[in-house]
Amino acid sequence: METRGLSTQSIQNKFGLGYVEGPLPGHEMYEGFLAIPYLRWTKQRGWSTVSIRFRRLDDCTPKYMTVAGDRVRLFNTAALIEPSPVVAITEGECLRGDAEVLTQTGWCRFDEYEPGTPVAQYELSGALRFVTPTAFIKKHYQGPLIERQNQQRYYHLSTPAHRVPAFGGKQDPYKFTTAEEGHYAASIPRVGAIDGPGIPLSDSEIRLRIAVSADASIRTTGYSDTYIVFGLKKQRKIDRLRKLLADVGLQPSDTVIANGYTSICFLAGDRVLTRELPWEWLTQASFSQREMILEELIEWDGNRVPGRDQTEYSSKHLSNAEWVQTLAHTAGIVSSVISRNNKWGSWFKVSILHNKTSTSWQSLQQFSEVPHDGDVYCVSVPSSAFLVRMGGCISVTGNCDAITAQEHCGIPTVGVPGATNWKSHFREPFMGYREVFILADGDEPGLGFANTVAKTLPNAKVIPMDRGFDVNSTVLQRGPQYLRDRLV
Repeated sequence: METRGLSTQSIQNKFGLGYVEGPLPGHEMYEGFLAIPYLRWTKQRGWSTVSIRFRRLDDCTPKYMTVAGDRVRLFNTAALIEPSPVVAITEGECLRGDAEVLTQTGWCRFDEYEPGTPVAQYELSGALRFVTPTAFIKKHYQGPLIERQNQQRYYHLSTPAHRVPAFGGKQDPYKFTTAEEGHYAASIPRVGAIDGPGIPLSDSEIRLRIAVSADASIRTTGYSDTYIVFGLKKQRKIDRLRKLLADVGLQPSDTVIANGYTSICFLAGDRVLTRELPWEWLTQASFSQREMILEELIEWDGNRVPGRDQTEYSSKHLSNAEWVQTLAHTAGIVSSVISRNNKWGSWFKVSILHNKTSTSWQSLQQFSEVPHDGDVYCVSVPSSAFLVRMGGCISVTGNCDAITAQEHCGIPTVGVPGATNWKSHFREPFMGYREVFILADGDEPGLGFANTVAKTLPNAKVIPMDRGFDVNSTVLQRGPQYLRDRLV
């Protein structure tokens, strides 16, 4: 608070802030965090806490966290009973519609996303966890998008002020920057770790499913039974398949046929065996199962790169290649899908770099501007960072500062997490003011937010920050008087 020029005692008294010294069970991730209460007033109880958000106290990141499943709320509603002729509203930035979030059923484009669907949240520990977003933002944006990419197949495209990690610095190891500003050093995390409840199959059953996806033909008999047919030439694959079938208790037909091939065939019975790798495994698999699957994939449709900590997986099916890429990224390993073709046909190669987890900002110093006139999207999750896929690249990306505005300007200020979260019932409390200042982030989405709210309030006055700035960065870099002068 003091680094923002705020009085600690004043902040504590006005906003009821607290410190998480002994977290409740399930809240261990918030230990050592600032606790920010959301309050509600009733005649029976007066002011009471209905929700809490959490913020790191060491200022390693501006990251705020909310308990999963909480609904959209206005922050600092106590400001609405202060005697004042004016009040301010701040917004609590976005990606193009073809950007994808990871859900429990696979990747989903933002322009096809159903609000409320759980997405893969990235946490400071490096863990990935599926959570229900606290907000879904969809708004119109006209202006340039910032495009950053490098030769190592990293790609990111967003509005200029969208928050992007810049982790690893000595003084600020969990810093976020903006897509336009970038960073001279530090890194962008690309991976996380999902440790699911476990695929409800034995290791041999899982390995058999991988073998089928790679080398089997699947036929249906006249009795609607599924018949699995392998034609193998490499002895190591023949031996491996025989052992797997023995481990799961299957008795195949096993015959040497022409041209040095061995035919191994069996009925699937009640087993689900297909050429497609199952997306539900990406949610279910424990971390150790993910490592095991990555190893088994190489035995059938892959290879090890000599002299490098790198493996490759190949498939004619894009969905399987993308599945393997996603599995790697949820097991803490960077990978990329590369299209290949030669005289024998086309296929997809997944390059898996076992010692790579991030991309350096030093390789992303240049950027391009891509014109855009249409909707942009984002989600807000408790940790304020989530897994995203753009241009085939998987990475981690990020998601108002009412306290800063109120303390430095002396104007009661309420926070709203995005234009699409402005509810019809939010309107009434603001109608009695002479003016309602809407503090807009300095970009087109920020103005879009402000204009959306202003349309519902006849007493609204939009106050845009300078390009690339929000309320807090304005105060930090240009001083509180600069912000006060904007509200004249």
